[in-house]
Amino acid sequence: MKPTIFDFFSSKKIAKSRVLLLTSLIMFISCERSAEDYSKNDQLPTVTQVGADTAGCLVNGKVLVAKANLAKIVSWGPAFKLDYFSSLDNSNLTIVFENQLYNSIPGVSIFVKRQKFEEGKTYQLTADLNDDTKTYAYANYSNNEFYTTTNMVTGELTITHIDTTKYIISGTFWFNAVNSNGETVKITEGRFDGHY
Repeated sequence: MKPTIFDFFSSKKIAKSRVLLLTSLIMFISCERSAEDYSKNDQLPTVTQVGADTAGCLVNGKVLVAKANLAKIVSWGPAFKLDYFSSLDNSNLTIVFENQLYNSIPGVSIFVKRQKFEEGKTYQLTADLNDDTKTYAYANYSNNEFYTTTNMVTGELTITHIDTTKYIISGTFWFNAVNSNGETVKITEGRFDGHY
């Protein structure tokens, strides 16, 4: 009987090589780099309305895009998450994306609750009121610090496309956010296009 590729990989002679190869692959996947290593080549995704499952923005002028790290997906989940729940009275929208390639996992989260979403409409991003009986919308940026919108430090989210047949929602956003020390971060040129 002619040997197969499976016979080759099950050979005792290369058992050590397989372990070494697997170990090297795991180390490569989970290898950490600095923010500077990645940001040199990062570009914002094109503004689309086709369900491209992309998201990105500028953070104080530097690009932040949704990028996955296979070693971190297991613990953190996908790099871009979009949830949209719609009823007759109101809807909720959650947009979360992060670049899992960085050591500190920078990311953006936007939550808009109890709204009636329409194409072309802009929604104010202000404070998290933590009250499910009220309409609210807020956004935050996290890195080693946590920054959030408030009643005084705000932003906007514009819905550019909703397709309830193909389950696609797209839009643009910007916001300023503040941390507990009063330091601010500026999020500009934000865009997202994904399936919910």
